[in-house]
Amino acid sequence: MKSSNTHINIQQSLDSIYGRLGSAAEIHSRFIDENYEPSERAFWEIEISDHMEAAFDSTLLLIEAIGLSKTYEEVFKLREIAKSSKGGFSKELHGEDEPYLLWRYKLWHYLTQISDLYIKQKQKYIETYDLKKILKSSEYSITDTRIFEFPPQNEDDVHLRIENILKCYFQDLKTKPTLSKPIKNFIPDSGIPSIKTLIEYK
Repeated sequence: MKSSNTHINIQQSLDSIYGRLGSAAEIHSRFIDENYEPSERAFWEIEISDHMEAAFDSTLLLIEAIGLSKTYEEVFKLREIAKSSKGGFSKELHGEDEPYLLWRYKLWHYLTQISDLYIKQKQKYIETYDLKKILKSSEYSITDTRIFEFPPQNEDDVHLRIENILKCYFQDLKTKPTLSKPIKNFIPDSGIPSIKTLIEYK
């Protein structure tokens, strides 16, 4: 399987899949809260199966688009097992508190992995990219004589002035942070835990 070059909005795709899973769970919850005749329950099970099958198909399309071949094989196999199992896509198991949809639970596991891998990493990239932009633009601010009486005289001046700018954006910024695992010949001037970044000024 080759990765598609077509642009895809991963967050939008995930939201759509989560919507399908949410609809399936909402219908299933009615089985728990209310008593239905067997014929009525059969009708609702078809509704659940439709939502679950659509969620699986959309997940496979998303996985194929981002090129995760091994994950595609796993989810495809899971889909086939779910489809042919007793109870099909609407199969439920009894948990400690109440019954739950088995295949919804198992598919959610893969969706969480995709979200962690792409959405959170993308957010981290954006934050790091923004930090670089802030540092670059601060070069002008820390030398502006309308703000300071004189240009930075040494490394400590640079450190102090840039940190004052960064604190406006990153409230968890630390000065001379202590490292859990010291790096030889490296003592960071600033640390930003929220984006796992260390900074040294020269």
